[in-house]
Amino acid sequence: MSRFNINNLNGEEKEKLLDKLFEAVKQLKSKQEIVSFFRDLLTDSESVMLARRLQIAQMIVDKKSFYEIREEMGASFDTINSVKRFVEYGSDGYKKVIERLVS
Repeated sequence: MSRFNINNLNGEEKEKLLDKLFEAVKQLKSKQEIVSFFRDLLTDSESVMLARRLQIAQMIVDKKSFYEIREEMGASFDTINSVKRFVEYGSDGYKKVIERLVS
């Protein structure tokens, strides 16, 4: 079996796959269902990687410096900068989640 390559998908195919994923997440009714789904969907490494990105985003929103984030999280400047770009110029997904987590 050949290995999957995202570059082999056209825009419409990619959107259909992502829409199905987002629709699946939308159907989850409780924290336990969400936990179960993501434990089945992602490896431990993938889950932790996503959680670290969210923590880095929180630190960026809290105006921590790149050096503080690197020291606390052990993240590279490239990773921090990538998350920062999404926090500042993305679709506001990080900002909405962070606002709701601190409310």
